[in-house]
Amino acid sequence: MPNAKPVQFYEFDSFRLSAGEGVLLRGGKSLPLTPKAFETLLVLIENRGQIVSREAMMRRVWNDCYVEENCLTKNISTLRKVLGEDKCGEARFIETVPRRGYRFVAAVSETRETETKKIVGSLAVLPFKVFGAKTGAEYLGLGLADILITRLSNLRQIVVRPTSAVRKYETTEFDAAEIGRELQVDWVLDGNLFQTGERVRVTVQFIGVSEARPLWGERLDEESADLIGVQDSIAEKVARTLIERLEINAEQEPLNKLPTADNEAFREYLEGRFYWNKRTAEAMKKAAACFARAIEIDPKFALAHAGLGDAYLLSSQFALLTPQQCFPQAKTAALTAIKLDSTLAEAHATLGHVAFLFEWNWRQAEIYYRRAIELNPNYATARNWFGGFLRSMNRLDEAVHEISRALELDPLSPVVLKNLGVTLCLQKRFDEAIKLSLKAIELAPDYALGYRSLGWIYLQKGLNEDAVAALEKAALLSNREPAILSALGCAYAAANRTDDAIGILRELDEFVRRAHVSKYDIAQIFIRLGDFDKAFELLEKAFKERDISMVLLAVDPDLDELRRESRFRKLLKSIELDF
Repeated sequence: MPNAKPVQFYEFDSFRLSAGEGVLLRGGKSLPLTPKAFETLLVLIENRGQIVSREAMMRRVWNDCYVEENCLTKNISTLRKVLGEDKCGEARFIETVPRRGYRFVAAVSETRETETKKIVGSLAVLPFKVFGAKTGAEYLGLGLADILITRLSNLRQIVVRPTSAVRKYETTEFDAAEIGRELQVDWVLDGNLFQTGERVRVTVQFIGVSEARPLWGERLDEESADLIGVQDSIAEKVARTLIERLEINAEQEPLNKLPTADNEAFREYLEGRFYWNKRTAEAMKKAAACFARAIEIDPKFALAHAGLGDAYLLSSQFALLTPQQCFPQAKTAALTAIKLDSTLAEAHATLGHVAFLFEWNWRQAEIYYRRAIELNPNYATARNWFGGFLRSMNRLDEAVHEISRALELDPLSPVVLKNLGVTLCLQKRFDEAIKLSLKAIELAPDYALGYRSLGWIYLQKGLNEDAVAALEKAALLSNREPAILSALGCAYAAANRTDDAIGILRELDEFVRRAHVSKYDIAQIFIRLGDFDKAFELLEKAFKERDISMVLLAVDPDLDELRRESRFRKLLKSIELDF
């Protein structure tokens, strides 16, 4: 469709309005609106920030036909209900200006996309079930799925669920169509890998979820060493099926090129991604080692350099390295990856995270994030990270929108649900935030950071005992990780359990002697205990150590008690967050 007309989209909060199609979407789902209610919303959005009189609205929506004024009133009421506005609360979307009219007050971004970019379907690639592989080859099932996800994600009109969404099915028996419904996709790729001696046989099925049956199947027999050939054959077959079935423009939807020609390097990469996706401290060490070996075998393996950058990036989260140790190495690896392959969205997102969390170069961070999303609009991680950046910049409406887009791409991600909940909390939308955090915990009952976020939201709402209960659970699940202990110390102080809060400080002091611990996090306990001088001393240390939590300085409500002091304004200025 070379002459396809551009389609106008308006995006605000977690909503996306298509002017041409006449639909309002949230989380990828169409919301029920009558044509006139939709036109009313469109008029308000097109004139956002301006007062639109009732008379002008009536003329535009009803084309000078006579209707009673209560028709407009009913439309406004319907829109507020659909948008989830609290009748008694402050207007977040539609403001009534007495005796003058209405005004749309939320931040709106405007985009124009050609029809060729329109999403036409979604796919989940499940971990392959592995049989007969020798000990130590358990990485093959998830590894093959991961590389297929990476390559098929280049089909921009198809949303491919990320590896994080399918990893939990790695060790469980499942019905593929049922999982497809759970993941809210149109198709599922399911496969088995059998290894016998020097040969490997792979069987795959492409399953239509609505049909609940395979649409085609394939069997591949290869030398066991030739995993590159196996995944390439599968990727080409899936891409060809989707292109033919959906009439996608094949010239505009090429597959990512083969990442390496060396099977040994490829195996090391697969194993690295297997460990990286486990998201534990020990697994992250193994992931970095695998990526390094892959690079040693094939120095031009761009995806391996990107993987190494990602491993270094998360090493700070697990206190394996200090920020000064891990972020420069992450940057070097990502820059090398881009030099080898400038189209890697993952590497651009990593550079964005380095510029954001460590270099505090806000302008450059946004450039990298936007470039990553431009390269792969369906890359949920880039959108989630970019949303976190926008939150720290106090651009909360934009942050909610970007993280909501990430949730559309990965609807069962506890990480994205948690991130969206934290952002809504900063908008004082506490009940919505709590609901999202509880959903994250329901999806991942052992997710310590989910309980940490829930406890923090309870704390902001003033539910101190609920906060203590959630954070004690988080501490138990995390084996008393320092970042979670700091939050628990804050909750104890807020609940007037001063002795318990001081006990947490002693415990954290023991951690400081043997590992990197965020001084920013510890400072928050002293704020709750009323020792502002000690809090400032720790925040100054956090600044010197390039503590990644310093990016929250402008928006963190736990620091509100300090904001009136000149010392705090000086800190904000030093990190260029004094906007």
